[in-house]
Amino acid sequence: MARKLVIAGLILLALGTVSLAQNGALWNYYPRNFNGKAFSGKVSATDKSNHSITLTADSRRNPVSFTGRFEQNCEYPSGSQEVLWDATELPIGSQITVYYSQKKDSGTTENTIVGLVLHEVNGRAYMENQLYFISCTADKRIGCDSCK
Repeated sequence: MARKLVIAGLILLALGTVSLAQNGALWNYYPRNFNGKAFSGKVSATDKSNHSITLTADSRRNPVSFTGRFEQNCEYPSGSQEVLWDATELPIGSQITVYYSQKKDSGTTENTIVGLVLHEVNGRAYMENQLYFISCTADKRIGCDSCK
């Protein structure tokens, strides 16, 4: 019995390590204003005037929603240059993960999106090796020797 528990623990540890490696492999820097929060879901609404987006994640019991405002237009890599892109133009139903900072002030909570990863857009799913971090912050790359 104890041997089975040890084996199960090692499997869980290995899976956790793989999960962390996949997360960390998406980009090689963290903006200073990123405090470690992420939300994955489908785009359910966008507001171009407020520069915000709402994501909904299906749960077995009830859907969970997230609304955040983009700090600035995102920088999407295109060839050897980066192109500014308004992420509020994402089609409804796109599956993405947003990385954000949360600020709570006198009873209100503001979520500021500093980057995102596209998982599926217009029915096209991205393979794991095609996933990369798209920056949506003015805070440029830090903590990376090879970054600009």
